[in-house]
Formats: sequence, C-alpha cells, structure tokens
Amino acid sequence: MSDYESELKAFPTASLQTLAQLLNGKTVMQDHNPKAESQIARIYKTEVVQGQGTAKTGEPYAQLIAHCYMAKTDSNKDFISDIEAGIKKEVSIGCAVQSIVCSICGADNRVTACAHYNGNTYSGQVCYKKLVNPTDAYEVSFVAVPAQKDAGVTKSYGGKPSKELKTVADMFRAAFKTEERK
Repeated sequence: MSDYESELKAFPTASLQTLAQLLNGKTVMQDHNPKAESQIARIYKTEVVQGQGTAKTGEPYAQLIAHCYMAKTDSNKDFISDIEAGIKKEVSIGCAVQSIVCSICGADNRVTACAHYNGNTYSGQVCYKKLVNPTDAYEVSFVAVPAQKDAGVTKSYGGKPSKELKTVADMFRAAFKTEERK
C-alpha cells in the first residue's frame, strides 16, 4: 500500500466532534505503550476548528485540537526539550470506531470488505475509508510515523503560538497544542 493510499482514511467532521468529547481528560503518552510511566501530559480541553478549503475527501477542512498540560520535572526535561526542538512532534490517537465506511459504495468494511481500494478513482471519485462513529478514545501518543501524516504538535506558551501557520491545511488532521501551566 502506498503512502497516498494509507493516508486516505479520514475522520469526517462529525467523527472529529465526537472524538473531541471523548478525548477530554485523557492522557498523552510517549508512545502507544499503556504503562503508567509512559504518561507525560493530560488533555484538558478540545475543539474542532473549521478551515477554508476542501480536504482530499471533499469535506471542508477541519482539525481536532487537544490542549494539554505537562508538568515540568527533572524526569521529563529531555522529553520537553525534544518537543521544543521539533524532534518529538508527530502524534497518533488511540481510539475505537464503530464503522469504516467506503466513500464509493458506503459498505462498512468492518462488516464486509468491498471491492474498492484506497487511492483508486471510480467514476471520477477517489476512494477513501471514513472512520465513523468513534465509540472510545484511549489516549494520544507521540509516534515516529503517524497514520495521518500531518498530525502533530504546535507549541504555544501562555496561549501564544510559537510560530504562525499559514493555512488550516498546515494544521489539518488531529494536530494538538502543548501549553505550559503557569
């Protein structure tokens, strides 16, 4: 499967709104390893932000932003330095969805696999799989290669972004901000 094909799994805006509710209060982890020592931050607020333009899926751009806090301690100072340097930046959401729906035929691929392939064009429409009806969100984790290639961290301190992002496309797909508590 090519990178283009694998990235054609998407959360519709309604799914992002459900995930936003499910992620409140959840943990941020160093990786998807569910051990207490992997916990590094906590999500205290989430929001779905609509943008201008259209995603590859044909929906308007939208992104899920999870605001997090992280204690500054001796044990995590290297991790914080890696975030600030942009070394640790990609993230992934651990969640469960009720359905994985084909954009071409509407088949729920969790029940019955259809004959359509991500990235292929059928009657002028590109096939992708919609991740529909999230039922649970477990955590957000830092990963080397996220399933959604643009998912990552935008640093801010005291509510001021550390860099300007030019478009919502720059922030699309589950980007979240880290903030220091004062």
